[in-house]
Amino acid sequence: METAVNKAIVYDDQCPLCHWYTGEFVRFGILQEQNRLAFKDLHKQTQISQIDAERAKSEIPLVDLEGGQTLYGIDSLIYLLQIRFPNLMKLAKWGPLYWFFKRFYFLVSYNRRVITGAHKTYYVCDCTPPFNLGYRLAYIAFGALLAGIFTWSFSTALVREANMVFTSEWQLLVMIGAGWALQGFFTWVFFKDKKQWVEYAGHLATIAVIGSAVLMPAVWLSHTLGMATLFGACMFSFPLMLYMHIKRVNSGEWSRWLTYGWAFFLLTSLTIGLTQIG
Repeated sequence: METAVNKAIVYDDQCPLCHWYTGEFVRFGILQEQNRLAFKDLHKQTQISQIDAERAKSEIPLVDLEGGQTLYGIDSLIYLLQIRFPNLMKLAKWGPLYWFFKRFYFLVSYNRRVITGAHKTYYVCDCTPPFNLGYRLAYIAFGALLAGIFTWSFSTALVREANMVFTSEWQLLVMIGAGWALQGFFTWVFFKDKKQWVEYAGHLATIAVIGSAVLMPAVWLSHTLGMATLFGACMFSFPLMLYMHIKRVNSGEWSRWLTYGWAFFLLTSLTIGLTQIG
């Protein structure tokens, strides 16, 4: 089994996503355990001089232990993955695909704290990715689109199972989406620092995607189990989103009124939408 014995990856130990996928490299034998280094332990390593600390905040570095070139970001991931998937990774280096994967990597990397909801606890160094407005707005738009697709699928199942005559899936989608839109509008007024609002909106996008994604199993099961699965999914989705919202508001040290407002707008829009059934 081939392993990158002369390479060490340095990951953001405050990011659950980074912790997970670098651990998978070790589990599948691509990296040795001792060659997976956390940022908090970097001061103990002689290789720290080979790393551009600022670039490493947004692009995970792969250090050559024999003094060679340090790879960053998508290049470091391609290098490791080509050990197991050489032909596939050759394709990933093709111009248009490489461009796409690099942009997607940055989309995740710049937004990894709002994706995972990680706390801002600093150790020896601050490895928080720099704020990038373009990628943050792109992530919010992508999250809104994805959540909209999931919600539309759920609304379609509701219309079908409830034999709704006067309400379409699009009307339900608009009613449910209105709760999120109203929260976005009023929090824009609430945050004097608009950069903080963009940060909060990123967390809202993550909550919306996860909260709507957990509805999908019920959509599939509703074909055989009927309406009860759809209502059960709603009863699971909302508490999950509420928990995530509270946790992220506390992590950002924002006012708990953000949670009160979000719950009010979302419950109101859900109630209006569900009362159209019949």
